[in-house]
Amino acid sequence: MSNLPALLQEIAEVAGLDAALKVAEAKGGGRASIPAKLKPTHWLVECVGWETAVKLSDHFTSGCRTIEIEVPLGPAGTIAKARRRMIKLIEEGQASSDAIARATGMSRRTVLRKKARMNDEENGDQGSLFRRR
Repeated sequence: MSNLPALLQEIAEVAGLDAALKVAEAKGGGRASIPAKLKPTHWLVECVGWETAVKLSDHFTSGCRTIEIEVPLGPAGTIAKARRRMIKLIEEGQASSDAIARATGMSRRTVLRKKARMNDEENGDQGSLFRRR
């Protein structure tokens, strides 16, 4: 478990390695909410089951309030394949940065940086007032 990012390692210690990998697969690279009071239709319950979701909710919220976490990427496919898919999804313009991150195994920040670079390339010679030359 020590090769996992800290948050996934924490999830694995609380709820098991399988739960940590499922959470990473479902929300890795993006943000996710963990409420203090779960509902059966919440993504976490659907992802890991009721009992495990309750353990994670209790651990992260202490029963007080909903929290937002940045879920790190778990073990993912090849980076080149993920980048190609990310570019395709950005070009299609149909998905949010969080959705693209989840679909590709890339982080949300990586998606946002790539979108910005693609926008700069598209603008060509227009340049930017703030870009260093």
